[in-house]
Amino acid sequence: MATLESVGACGQDAGSNKPIVAVDLDEVLGGFLSSLTVWHNRIFNTSYTLDDYTTYSFKDLWGGTNEQSVAKVHDYFKSPEFLTGVLPIAPAFNILQQFTSSFEFVVVTSRQTVIQEETKQWIATHYPNIFSSVQLGNHYDLASPDPDAPGTGNIVKRSKPKMCQDIQATLLIDDSVKYAYQCAVQVENNQNQETSMRSVILFGAYGWNEGSHIEHMEEVLGFVEKGIVKRATTWTEVGELLKEHRKTLVGSGDETATTVDSNGNASSTMAER
Repeated sequence: MATLESVGACGQDAGSNKPIVAVDLDEVLGGFLSSLTVWHNRIFNTSYTLDDYTTYSFKDLWGGTNEQSVAKVHDYFKSPEFLTGVLPIAPAFNILQQFTSSFEFVVVTSRQTVIQEETKQWIATHYPNIFSSVQLGNHYDLASPDPDAPGTGNIVKRSKPKMCQDIQATLLIDDSVKYAYQCAVQVENNQNQETSMRSVILFGAYGWNEGSHIEHMEEVLGFVEKGIVKRATTWTEVGELLKEHRKTLVGSGDETATTVDSNGNASSTMAER
């Protein structure tokens, strides 16, 4: 049975006692959907663009059933578009690299266990020495394509909140309104300190995470007002929010502050008390 525990170090030392930040992969670190769309257009003679996706349920654009969409994605996993065509989102590497002394970064993704080796290799290639491990949720398993259905038998699934709780993440960076909502609920209801999560960064300006048509959007906007969810449309903005998160965790004592410019380059100065 495939395990969904940490599937191996990707450069950064694990167990460093630094606060853990969970980072989603697809559409946050890499352009999975852009590559998938190129493949779909080639195989099925369509002409979709990234702007055509208003949800992250691909059947809503492609037609057919969820099961058929999941089967298509598993076919895509065997294609050159998947193996070489998922490009990193700039300047994520530059931003994350400036905070490796402050945080332990862990990839937390809903990806399937059948592509765990390809996922680890992609991270090692494009984000060397950034992440200590990878957590796979296996949400769209070919034999269990409903992402919200529990795993049965040899099929193991974990939700984003569960994965974040397992690694004791203090922050999640994700492009999904659904996952932002689920984790924000845990933060708000944390009277018994069952989670170490402090906040969520909802990343990107995508059709599937902007607009009133999206499930849980109203609740997430409420969490934004409460400061539990924070929006960042670029990785430069993520860098600023990581600085805020670091200050929240360490208090008002002296610390090294990182200033990130629009190109993702950073400089360090001592912050005043």
